[in-house]
Amino acid sequence: MLAQSQYLRISVNNTCNLSCFFCHNEGAPITGESLSIDALEFACRIAKKKGFTKFKLTGGEPTIRRDICQLVERLAAVGLEDFSMITNGALLESLAEPLKKAGLQRINVSLHTLDPEKFDAMQIKNKVSMNRILRGIDKAIEVGFRDMKINFVYTGSASDADLIDLLEYIAVRNLTLVVLPVIAGSADDSQANITLDELYAKFVNMGIRSERTILDNEGIQKRLIVLDSGATILLRKDELSSRKPYTFCESCTVKKQCREGIFPLRLSAAGELIPCLASIKNRISIREALENQDEAAVVEAFHNVQGWRAAVAQA
Repeated sequence: MLAQSQYLRISVNNTCNLSCFFCHNEGAPITGESLSIDALEFACRIAKKKGFTKFKLTGGEPTIRRDICQLVERLAAVGLEDFSMITNGALLESLAEPLKKAGLQRINVSLHTLDPEKFDAMQIKNKVSMNRILRGIDKAIEVGFRDMKINFVYTGSASDADLIDLLEYIAVRNLTLVVLPVIAGSADDSQANITLDELYAKFVNMGIRSERTILDNEGIQKRLIVLDSGATILLRKDELSSRKPYTFCESCTVKKQCREGIFPLRLSAAGELIPCLASIKNRISIREALENQDEAAVVEAFHNVQGWRAAVAQA
């Protein structure tokens, strides 16, 4: 059975200071919009009342929002059980300490290579030094962030050297590498059909010291793997394209894109509740209700989205 979603991803803006070619633009459409701190605090209070336990700030890139530390402080005061952020790390060197003091609990950093030339090539326009990001990660560790994860998108055999480098990097820093297969449509089609089993086979060949399956509160299975080298890996076990979490999944025409992130509910920077990232349908605008702090309207929107949850997980 699928539980109702207890995971809310909040896009605090929809612009970014990087432009990675495989980005699936979670914060799209890119309009420069963002909700006020008051509106976001209100949304989190309502979501907490509705049983949400996991809250993650996303973008765009959340750290380029000028009031990000004030926003974190306000949301932390709500008493969120699990409160984290995903960032590209470009501004983490200066922001890690104030974010920690503001009450942020955890950080995920997206990092897909340790090769400076390859890192530069991944950026379509804006260039940020890879070393600047690495300094930011070290600063976050220094100021006390624990259980940090590095998100790595595997795009095929061209990523093999990057994978090896990152495994060595995270092992000495006691970090976890979250390995994600590239989403169809975000890179060359030839690289879009990498299976989780194929990724797992790579780690078997490297030598697994220990492994256990964990089940998150969405009913999704993940492998927590420790390699013989000491590197820790988190790899999803379930191919999500075979799961149908919403009643409208039966008529979906873009099902192949359901490889990542279809289970969390999203609040966009434009103020829309988004149950499915792949489709523009079935989105509910609550911007006006949030800005006016209309609790009844926001609660009704959450009820509507949760009412679309399918009763049975199909695998």
